[in-house]
Amino acid sequence: MRHSAIVHHINEEDLLLAVSQGSYTMYSKLYDLYLDEVYRYIFLFTKSEEKTEDIVQNTFLKIWEKRCNLVKVRSFRSYVYKVSKNLLIDELRRNQTETKILSLLKLDSEDSLERSDSKVIYGQYYQIIQDAINLLPEKRKQIVIMRLMEDMSLDEIAATLSISKSVVKKQFYSGIDLIKRHLRFNGELPNAVSFITLVLLGSN
Repeated sequence: MRHSAIVHHINEEDLLLAVSQGSYTMYSKLYDLYLDEVYRYIFLFTKSEEKTEDIVQNTFLKIWEKRCNLVKVRSFRSYVYKVSKNLLIDELRRNQTETKILSLLKLDSEDSLERSDSKVIYGQYYQIIQDAINLLPEKRKQIVIMRLMEDMSLDEIAATLSISKSVVKKQFYSGIDLIKRHLRFNGELPNAVSFITLVLLGSN
């Protein structure tokens, strides 16, 4: 259990102003004030000390990197929760996508590869998929992410983006086509893994 340093008689507005101007000393006080609180919040969802540590550290790193924005913040508690929640959502979505692919690889079946080898292969392949998605035009990329990583239906995407389902479908399959070409270009990975992943990417 961590023990936050209690900071007395410091006006939060003054504290945020000092941090926004680059005071690392004041940033450390801010960190100590909210570390435990954010840690407990994130751990409720991850149930993993390692993942929680990563998300919490990335939360405060992002706050420091964007410290100039702190002058506009009225409630730091709300702000730090918002930053940590966004990072948590990213992690949960990433885990959901990884679980889908790993389940298709059937790591627990008798004829599967050794677990460690499968994870290495998967890690390489997942990175190639991410690289391919990042090559897409912004709107197409958004639709592909909503479909593959957020598990939204074509109808849900159409409603969210206020466009027709036919446009969503066309953009999605155009994106999948580019991803497939990118995967074929990086065809040094095992064909079986490539086939399974392409089935996942091409599914409705």
